[in-house]
Amino acid sequence: MLLLQTLVCAGCLIQMVSAMHIVHTFRDLHKDTTLQNLKANKNSGDVFVGATNSLYHFAADLRSFQKVAMGPRVDNPHCPPPNLPCNDTKKSTNSFSEGIAIDYKDSTLISCISLFHGICQIRQLQNISLIVKELLKPSVPNNPVKSSLIFIGPGLENQNALYIGAAYSNLGNQKYRAMVPHISSRNLSTLEFSYLDSSGGTRVSILPEARLDIPVEFLYGFSYGGFVYFIARQYKSVIEYMFVTKIIRICQQDKYFSSYTEIELTCQPHYDFARGAYFDESSEKLYIVFENNEFDMDGPSAVCGYNMAETERLFNLTVEECFNGDGNLGPSHIRESVPCPPKVSA
Repeated sequence: MLLLQTLVCAGCLIQMVSAMHIVHTFRDLHKDTTLQNLKANKNSGDVFVGATNSLYHFAADLRSFQKVAMGPRVDNPHCPPPNLPCNDTKKSTNSFSEGIAIDYKDSTLISCISLFHGICQIRQLQNISLIVKELLKPSVPNNPVKSSLIFIGPGLENQNALYIGAAYSNLGNQKYRAMVPHISSRNLSTLEFSYLDSSGGTRVSILPEARLDIPVEFLYGFSYGGFVYFIARQYKSVIEYMFVTKIIRICQQDKYFSSYTEIELTCQPHYDFARGAYFDESSEKLYIVFENNEFDMDGPSAVCGYNMAETERLFNLTVEECFNGDGNLGPSHIRESVPCPPKVSA
């Protein structure tokens, strides 16, 4: 449900940063390799990096590393996932990292890549060449220019889950592209949906008619107060083609993700195009870097901080007002926008 409201930053932060000494630099000299995402082990300091056709495990000082080949592999986006027959010709295709996450409880690394309609793998943390589980089902975008985000947080029955935010990709067979939800949560052992039955599950998708009209760029995700949050840039609505920043909230105990709610974020005076975010657990504050123009990366920018208690209050107010019959159920790209049902007196 969504009642259109805007959360405005109360204060902006400006800080000067001096140059820091670089201890060590790693470069992959292969001309077609780009380093795409990074995750550091909070216990050992080891660093894991997803890259074009490669996955790296670095020691904390970056001086020693393990490299695993992720591609290229024979693929065709018009074919079904592997192990199913296909009449179309397959060719050597690069693998792009769509996200990595560390499961500290099971000492594993979860890696999602663009090949085979966007699959995910579980690998041993200490030896990333060993695959524990591979889910050959579409889970993330198969197009490297489309946004994705994965992170681990509390889920159903207080068991940790893998949360995935995935922008819609129209590359290849649409039957398989439609299988990738907008947001989902998955079991950390099997990578299947945390819950699924004939009525739905731990997933939510953009309506088919709106998938090409609502481009989404996922920036950050975190858990707080029994909910999971996503920070994303997207069009304001299916009829308002201007980028805004949204914070999306879903209850961690929601089997059907029917608690999906989003509100708009801005940073005074006119900053609304987010570039990055970070949630500080100790202070319970969310920090976001904003620009005021999506096309001008050299233009003015700002950092805004939000108290999560205030953010949570606004979310609760949004839901409460809808229960009282004010506003609209939606948002319109997730479900048909209709007025909130009128409050029924006891």
